[in-house]
Amino acid sequence: MQLIESYQCHIINQTRIMKNNILHLIVMVCIVAFSACTKPPVDPPNDRDCRYKGKFETAVCGWGLYGSYWIRLEDGTLLQPCESDINIDASLIYEGREVEVDYYAVKPNTVDCNSLLNCLAWPGEHTNAHITCMKLLGENPKEEPSGDCKEQGILHDWTGKLDGCGWMVELNNGEMLELNEGAIDETKFSDGTPVLIGYKTVYRASNCMAGTPVEVTCIRVANTTQN
Repeated sequence: MQLIESYQCHIINQTRIMKNNILHLIVMVCIVAFSACTKPPVDPPNDRDCRYKGKFETAVCGWGLYGSYWIRLEDGTLLQPCESDINIDASLIYEGREVEVDYYAVKPNTVDCNSLLNCLAWPGEHTNAHITCMKLLGENPKEEPSGDCKEQGILHDWTGKLDGCGWMVELNNGEMLELNEGAIDETKFSDGTPVLIGYKTVYRASNCMAGTPVEVTCIRVANTTQN
């Protein structure tokens, strides 16, 4: 009887030892696996030097990340910015501003970057570009108060007259503004109304492409009896 009890105790001890060994093995495997998955990150290669230099220019009937502003490189290559790794304030971009840039070409059917939108004009041969480096050169544009209704123009309702267009303002200098949706209270304004307008330029996709997209900050009927 004692022999049987001794044998049973031996079996129980061996089982406990085996369980402990298995537990230790599982712990070791987990530690090794976790260590392999938490290796310190490798610094990316220093490839952020901008290799090319160019200037922003307005692309006729063109569109991209920065509205109608594309980049003309010094060798004459025209870039349509479609994607970018760099966060650039688009309000700092203007016609003729110099820029250092680097990029790689992308296929137009792989990115949401239409080059032509309901327009008969053609911006010319160009490269759809993914921007990897960009440095703006020159001075930033001076900030001007945009809340005052200081620009004079004529309000036009182009809804149904030109594909993709709605309310527009033709400024006295001939520039056309494409107003943001909801900017006009149709109970107070109508087609042909002389207006004073304040606005800020925005960069958004547009099917109209007949003027500069803006966000209206102020608009009122102009007093045509005043000079």
